[in-house]
Amino acid sequence: MKRFKKILGITLALAMTVSLCSCGKNNGNGPAGKIDKEAAAAAKQNVYSFDEIKLPTLYESSDNGYAYCMNTFFADGKMYLAMQVEDYSNPANSTMHIVTIDTANKQSTEVAVEKSVVDRSQYDLSGIEGGAYNPMPLAYNSVYATATLLDEAVSDTGEGGSTTDEPATEDSLVPEEETYVDEYYRFGEIQALDDNTIIGIQYYSYYGAAESLDLKRLCNWNVDGTLKWAIDLNCQTENEDYIDCREIYGNEDGTISLIFMGEKMYETIVSADGEIAEDLKPVNDARVEVFEKYPTILQGADGKDIYIYSGDDYTKQYICTYDRKTKTLSEESEAPAAISYYQYDTLVAGQKSDIIYTTSEGIFAYNVGDADATKKMDFVNSDVFLSQVYGVYEIDDEHLVIAYTESYEADGMSSALLTYKDPSSIPDKAVLTLGALFVPYDVRRSAIEFNRNNEEYRIVLKDYEIDEMYDDYQEGMKKSYEALNNDIVAGKMPDILIMDSEMNISNYVAKGVLADVGKLIADDPELSKVEYLQNVFDAYSIGGKLYEVVPNFGIAVPVAKKSLVGDGSDWNMAKMKEVLKSMGPEAKAIGEMTRDGVMEYALRFCANDFIDMESGKCNFNTENFISMMEFAKEFPEEIDWNSIYEDDSFWTSHESQYRDNRTLLMSLYISDFKDLTTTIKGYFGEEISFVGFPTDSGKGAVIESSGNGFVISARSKNIAGAWQYVRQFLTEDYAKEHNNYGLSVVKSVFDEQVKAGTEKPFWINEDGTKEEYDYTWYVNGEEITISPFTEEEVNVIADFVKSVDRAAYVNNNVLNIINEEMGAFYSGQKSAKDVADIIQSRVQIYVDENR
Repeated sequence: MKRFKKILGITLALAMTVSLCSCGKNNGNGPAGKIDKEAAAAAKQNVYSFDEIKLPTLYESSDNGYAYCMNTFFADGKMYLAMQVEDYSNPANSTMHIVTIDTANKQSTEVAVEKSVVDRSQYDLSGIEGGAYNPMPLAYNSVYATATLLDEAVSDTGEGGSTTDEPATEDSLVPEEETYVDEYYRFGEIQALDDNTIIGIQYYSYYGAAESLDLKRLCNWNVDGTLKWAIDLNCQTENEDYIDCREIYGNEDGTISLIFMGEKMYETIVSADGEIAEDLKPVNDARVEVFEKYPTILQGADGKDIYIYSGDDYTKQYICTYDRKTKTLSEESEAPAAISYYQYDTLVAGQKSDIIYTTSEGIFAYNVGDADATKKMDFVNSDVFLSQVYGVYEIDDEHLVIAYTESYEADGMSSALLTYKDPSSIPDKAVLTLGALFVPYDVRRSAIEFNRNNEEYRIVLKDYEIDEMYDDYQEGMKKSYEALNNDIVAGKMPDILIMDSEMNISNYVAKGVLADVGKLIADDPELSKVEYLQNVFDAYSIGGKLYEVVPNFGIAVPVAKKSLVGDGSDWNMAKMKEVLKSMGPEAKAIGEMTRDGVMEYALRFCANDFIDMESGKCNFNTENFISMMEFAKEFPEEIDWNSIYEDDSFWTSHESQYRDNRTLLMSLYISDFKDLTTTIKGYFGEEISFVGFPTDSGKGAVIESSGNGFVISARSKNIAGAWQYVRQFLTEDYAKEHNNYGLSVVKSVFDEQVKAGTEKPFWINEDGTKEEYDYTWYVNGEEITISPFTEEEVNVIADFVKSVDRAAYVNNNVLNIINEEMGAFYSGQKSAKDVADIIQSRVQIYVDENR
């Protein structure tokens, strides 16, 4: 779930650099902010100052490599980063560096760690018998060299078979033939044994024309990077071909223990001067059962290990500790929610507490056995935005040191000294609460930017997402909505609310809790002069008033060949059946879809035909809805996707289904005019009509927000402040910077997006020049070239986009009512009319209860 949330946040905001020039003083947008003392006090909790410590540049940004943090550790009052620097062009040149962060002097230094160079002549290289070794070509560790550059033994014939014992000569090599060579160094399990000693494993791999070698070498370095000693590790037992090193730690007598796991647990003991004292002796103690669950291992103070692992059903994480001195394992306890549901970014052993971890909210401390964690630092309250945290350590009760990347666009890592700020030293500001079921990446970032620049208001975030969502998503969503609705009923609605697709804005309007943002735009000296797409404003208006700000949008619409359906002016269910009949008995209306899927489409596209969003009156017991019920009955209850995908011809057939008139309707999403080129011209090969879902109103297309939609509470004590934040998403500057997030509601930027639809695709070369290329498509396995839209073609699409004035309707509660009752119709127990009457009654009751 964490990964999903991250993958969603990055998609929404990879370049959030919003101009906040209007976020200072009041700017004539209303009375000065009203300060709620309790809210202002809460906004000053867990605040730390942020003092950046520059890190050395380990590599120049390019496509040839990158640096990443393998581990962080703390010793002698300093923080250390173990950094691997990858060289794509020659992985054998990959290196490890130790970056030292001295918080006392607020400086950092870097040393390259000395490699233990592998001499392949000292090993029996008989892993591959002749021929070229051809592993999966991974870009990060593969290099190619011509055979004339290799000095390894090759086949007498150059075609495989037995190898000679003599080195290759120029005469024995195949001229101009390329042989795959793979050689690389990398490092892992890096940690400090003491204030002057670093230990870890150096991994080495080599695959040549007739040789292979894999080594795991334990290395011991001084903190200045000097290699003291290195020894090869035995990673095989009599009964197991490979065992995995799980942990390395120092013992009180100066020896080093390495714990391996395979089918059993093993331990290797190495002396302080690098001699194998005991090699791979079996271990049978309390750790075995835990290690079989692949725990995350944190090495705490005084020889205490902390193990974090999944329960038997993998829905929860558990924690226990192991004392290496007494060899005792503690009772397990359930981990905090952020750890249990993988919502954390960084998880390390603490100095003042057992565990320190970070989330998008801030830094938390946790002691094993406690019910929950304690927040140490709040990122929003501290005006700090970090996209990734690699390590954090407690220096003392008031100081932390952190290694991080500020944003996903940032090049390289940074570090900082964090110092606790007494709340009494922080001035009060009027607090604005920004609520959401889940606060996205870009919103969190923009809120922090707002706080940094605004002298009068401060935003705090309220996330209504609850832990139960990860055990049972539907039940969790239900409780999240209940929590939000309870706040609204209690008069505690957030000042600003990010709309979710399932939040029914008409319900909020009926309750009178939303401010008229249309009036706020009209009264805004800057925005009142900007031209917007009125149809988008109309789609999100109720009773002639605009309540939601939607900066970017897309259009969802079923489309078909114009040669089959005409211009769509007479499009409804009866017309669709007539067209299908003319296409032949095997023709399908829509591609692979279930009955429930059809009814979901019907509600998404046509809800405005059956629910009056202003009055709440429902009208499902009509011939129009009954025709949709009968249409859905023609579809299967379930689809056997496995059998479909097992058919080798599926994808070829899928690509040609519209060209060959085997399928009538394609569900199209318009959010980028350039992307439409291959979709329309590739799949159809001729002019199309934007017919929409077949409904009597002729309005079977909808607008969907392609980012965040914002509403403002009419009951906010600081509507002017809330507007200072929300208005930025309607500025031309924002629209220009975010024109790849979907279609822009700002007309000038929308017109630029339309014009871009006539251009060929291109890339930018290293010298900054623009190089165009052709759109291509495959028809029955053959590649064809597709020309960009003409100005006339793209304007037809743009005119259609500007004609859609309904917002998509998503409401799982209403959909569940429909699908629950449809079963009796599908089975023949009840007529369509009877079922439609029941649906009408149940949905009307639901709508009335939620208005």
